[in-house]
Amino acid sequence: MTVFSHPDDAETWSGGTIAKWNSLGGESLITCYSEEETREAEAKAGAKVLGASFITLLSVESVMTEIENFKPDLLITHHCKDSHPEHREVFQLVSEATVHSKIALGKPQMILSASSYNDVLLDGIFEPNVYVDIGEFMPIKIQAIKEHTSQPIGMWTDMVKVQNKSTGLKLSGAKYAEGFVEVPILGKLFNKSLF
Repeated sequence: MTVFSHPDDAETWSGGTIAKWNSLGGESLITCYSEEETREAEAKAGAKVLGASFITLLSVESVMTEIENFKPDLLITHHCKDSHPEHREVFQLVSEATVHSKIALGKPQMILSASSYNDVLLDGIFEPNVYVDIGEFMPIKIQAIKEHTSQPIGMWTDMVKVQNKSTGLKLSGAKYAEGFVEVPILGKLFNKSLF
């Protein structure tokens, strides 16, 4: 499950990971905040390319409800020091919403925070500690981003190609990779690999 601020955030920051997860038999739910009909339609189209479901969130309570309904093993969201203020707000909402679900349901088991624009955070450069090789899923990620026709597609696709190639250079044999930082849940980290 992803909880992001804007309709194209899931594709931009974790589209390859979502596509890879689904290719291995996983099920994904993309969520974001939007009240614009055009952007919601684009988000649904992008999610479909990745093989995921999509819903719009309206409040903190709706985040809690969707976590409780979907019971994700893995939840991906923004970084707490993201350069975009709305991204930081969503990170805070997710942090608050997951405490209850972790205690009540044991879910999610793992929270990952994604990078930001050009890997630049408020306090420095994004340094992932979890990597996902998305080489074979990069074309799917790019196609999902292209579904957001109301947005500056060329700017976003150029950025993710550079970022994901740079991250891929940190892995042996990976052309493209997405990087994340694991977020402790109630003071604990998950002790298994993602893939």
